[in-house]
Order: sequence, then C-alpha cells, then structure tokens
Amino acid sequence: MRDGRVLLLGLTLAGCAAQVDAATVTAVAGRQDLTLMSVRAHVAGGLSDPVTVDLPSGVDSVLIEVAGAHGQFRLAELQTPSGRDVVESGGFVTRDAREVDGLVDWLYPNSPSLALESGRHVLRFTALADGGRVVEDEDVTVRLYTRAGVGSGGAVKLDVLVADDALDAGAGGVDAVAAALVARVAALYAPAGMRVADYTTATLPLGGSTLPLDGGRLTSSALAALHDAVQAAGARDDAVHLVVVRSLDDGDGTVAGYSLGLPGPFAADRPTAAVLVSAAPFASSPGALDTDGLGTTAAHEIGHYLGLYHTSERDGDAHDPIADTPECAAGDDACPDASNVMFWTGGGARSRLTAGQGAVMRRHPLVVAAPPPAPPTADCRGPCNAGDTCVVLAGQSVCATACDPAATPCQSGRCAPSDDGTFVCRAD
Repeated sequence: MRDGRVLLLGLTLAGCAAQVDAATVTAVAGRQDLTLMSVRAHVAGGLSDPVTVDLPSGVDSVLIEVAGAHGQFRLAELQTPSGRDVVESGGFVTRDAREVDGLVDWLYPNSPSLALESGRHVLRFTALADGGRVVEDEDVTVRLYTRAGVGSGGAVKLDVLVADDALDAGAGGVDAVAAALVARVAALYAPAGMRVADYTTATLPLGGSTLPLDGGRLTSSALAALHDAVQAAGARDDAVHLVVVRSLDDGDGTVAGYSLGLPGPFAADRPTAAVLVSAAPFASSPGALDTDGLGTTAAHEIGHYLGLYHTSERDGDAHDPIADTPECAAGDDACPDASNVMFWTGGGARSRLTAGQGAVMRRHPLVVAAPPPAPPTADCRGPCNAGDTCVVLAGQSVCATACDPAATPCQSGRCAPSDDGTFVCRAD
C-alpha cells in the first residue's frame, strides 16, 4: 500500500489465452510501502510463458521470486515499457543468483543507473533440471514484492543466530560477539545511508556447525538442517538472519562467509533466508575472536543478501553494475576497489561502501525507509600535527592530511571524503 491505497498491479501471460490462475495482489502487513503480487505461470520445454506485469507510477523496485517443484531458473528476458530488454543489454545483472532447486530471487533494478519505469514489463525465464535437462512441463509461482518510497536512508533488522559450537571459550560469549558484529556492520553501512534498526540474539542448536559446501553451495542436507534450526530459533519474519557457524568447508579450506541468496528472499520461511559467517578463520589462540574481521565479513555477506555483487570478481573480467565502484582488471598489480566491503577477498581491511551500493541495498524489501545515519564524530586522543585534521576513517578517529579535491593531488594516496565527510589524503 502507499498513502493508504493498495497499488494495483495487473499481470497477464502475454501470447497465451489465459493465465494458469488469476493474479492476486495483497498488501504486506505492517508495510505501507510494500505490495505482494503472485501468479501461477507455466514452463514448457525449459522456457516460461511470457509474463506481463503492469507496474504503476510510484514503484521504485521489485524483488522477483520464482518458485516451483524443481528446476534451476535463469532470467532470460525483462523488457521495459520503453522496449529495452535490460537482461539482453546487460543493464540488469542476474548472474550467480545462488538459486536452490526450485527457487530463485532477483532484485530489479540493481544499479542506480537503471530506474524502474511505470507501465508494462514482460519477463521470461528458463528452467533446467538435474543434469542440464530442460523442465518439460511445470507450473510455477511468480511473486513480485513491489517497493515504493525508497529514499536516501534505510534501516534493516538483524537476527544474530550463533551456533552452539561456533565460539571458543575465550571468544567473549554470544551476546558480546553479537553486539560487536552488529556495531561493525552499522559502522560500515552508515556512510552509505544504511543503519541497523535493531537486532536480536539467540543460540542455534545445530549439534555441529562445520558445514560442507559442494560446488560452492551448501549441500541439500545441510541446507535443510539449517533452515529447520533457524525457524525453530524464532527468527523474525522482517529481519536478515545472520548465522554464525564454526566453519564452512569447501574441501580446499575454510570459507569466511556465504549468503544463501544473491539477493536473498523477503519471506523468512524460504530455505535461502540466511547469511552465514564462519568464526574459525577469525579465531586465534587462546580462543580470542577478531570481531572486526568477522563483522566485516558479515557486512559483505549481508550486502550480497540485499542485492550487491562483488565490485570485481577474482578473474578481473566481471564486475558489479554500479558506476561509482572502482574496478580491478585482470593483471592489475593493485586493485583500486580492494578497500571496498564488497571486494571478493576476505579480511577486515575492507572498509568502504559507495553511495551507489547504498542505493541498491535500500531497494530490497527487507529494508525500510529511515533517516540516513548522522555522520560520525571524530574524537582523536591528542592534537594532530600541523596540516592534519582529526577525522573518522573505517570507524576510527585518526589524524589525516586535509586536501582539496579541486587543487593539487595528495603526495601519496588519493583525496577523498572521510567517514565524516572531510576531504583527506587516503591510502585506501
């Protein structure tokens, strides 16, 4: 609903005599900015019928979900009212959506350079079964969560669920670790206009949380056990579920984190409704835990859940669709995006998110409009040297050399805003 009125969205199957079922449009309880439309569609020979969606003015973003009995779904076409196929043109990136069998989500638009047009959109998707075989004959459900009123600030709720064997005795306890993780996520998200609205903490009885990855994904048995445990722990319907496990093992070593969806779903009962981070890579003898590093990994994986891609992939050939994020090309000695929270490598040194990345995250339906966080206040312990000024960088108050972006460049580093908006020479 918006301003007390349901946003009416029409949906038909283009080129077909009738829909499988009539489309239903409902308001989402407690959310005047969110509307859910759902319809049954048909897949034959590995390709869906065209689905036509009429979006009224005022809708800023759509989370598209396809659910069926089985199948790996890929978006093949999304044609806008102006006639542009944004999938074909490359403007709408949907690669590596991390779909599970029978379920996938796509967030549109996932770039600030794309604006959602009001009017008729046509989408089609492919469906493959095990072994690359096409899905021959299946009815599926298409759900569209339409979001209105996306502004310059947003807030997201977190449920921090810590597996019962994830932490060593010296890590500080579940509540202390959860508080540190949330504080780190909040500090990293604030410059991008995002805040953590609130969080809850619970222990997750997994009975062993060294989870195996098969081909980069959770095995079906591990996914089912995790889903049941998250639901039993009372995870909230309107929060991102951040699960701290002992380790994630892909056979070649421990993986620091993994978002089950890219983007993740809105509905909490979906098997992909969780973000995993692994405590083992951040633990040290005798049981201490690097919560800054683990919190940065949490911010990275939650970023995936809310629709962000890596700024650059490992091969240097693929990048996110956001114009204000630097890119690393194959063969570069130093990557200009290495300090971005969404860079592909792990570690706590990543500390930056751009305005464009914040704009994309705020389009996810789990994010609600909220005033942007106030800039942090710098508080250095002592006076800075002449020519330096006290600013906040990566959540820490430090002395840095002030600069003018329109004047002479810095002798070292680049002239860029600090977390509190002061232009200084930065090494990152």
